[in-house]
Amino acid sequence: YRAVMRYFGNDALVTIIKAVTLSSLILAVVVYWYSNHQVVVPRSIIFNYWWLSMVIIGGLRLIMRQYFLGDWFTGNHQIPFANRDDGLIKVAIYGAGTAGNQLLAALRMGRVMRPVAFIDDDSDLANRVISGLQVYKPKHLEQLIKETGAQEILLALPSASRARRREILALLEPYPLHVRSVPAFADLASGRVKVDDIQDVDIADLLGRDPVPAQEGLLERCIYKQTVLVTGAGGSIGSELCRQIIGLGPTTLLLFDHSE
Repeated sequence: YRAVMRYFGNDALVTIIKAVTLSSLILAVVVYWYSNHQVVVPRSIIFNYWWLSMVIIGGLRLIMRQYFLGDWFTGNHQIPFANRDDGLIKVAIYGAGTAGNQLLAALRMGRVMRPVAFIDDDSDLANRVISGLQVYKPKHLEQLIKETGAQEILLALPSASRARRREILALLEPYPLHVRSVPAFADLASGRVKVDDIQDVDIADLLGRDPVPAQEGLLERCIYKQTVLVTGAGGSIGSELCRQIIGLGPTTLLLFDHSE
């Protein structure tokens, strides 16, 4: 009874099984101890007590958990009273692995977005149902949008390389979908972020190559306590250069521009 129904999981179910089994054994001992030849108690009463208790105590809690989570989906078939427009953004999760399932659980708890489908490259998962959501192949995106009304794609691929991300973004480009991503695997493993900390696609994922990190030591040696001139400083690139240079401690920063 201490388990919160909204977060009712396998651990609580195991506890119920243990409790019901123990009470069934106690009932069996009591029946055996007090039974006599005049009063015969059927042995089946112990088994019936066990499974009825499991259904009433465990089954009802599972049903209530599904009700609280709004999780009444089974593939493309929905319970009628749950098939309603609740105003939530409909999202498809790209990646049906561990990160995708964790993201699905977080979204269902948060009630900000409504997950409607999975997308995965694994042909073994195609047309399967995971946690109540159908898994689509990437080439069936048009069908997915038509059947589910998905408005956004969430990339649940924290360990994917930038090259792989570029391939996926190129695949998604023709479709009218807003694409966002879960954090990188290293950030998840370090605990700095959670899987449901959804963010816009990193600009580096759109480059035609892997980004080259700046060598701070080399930059500082060229700029620290130096007089630096930035030409075209009035534009967006020039102004960003000035902001970066200021942080490296120049003696003087000169801004030059022809027209802006």
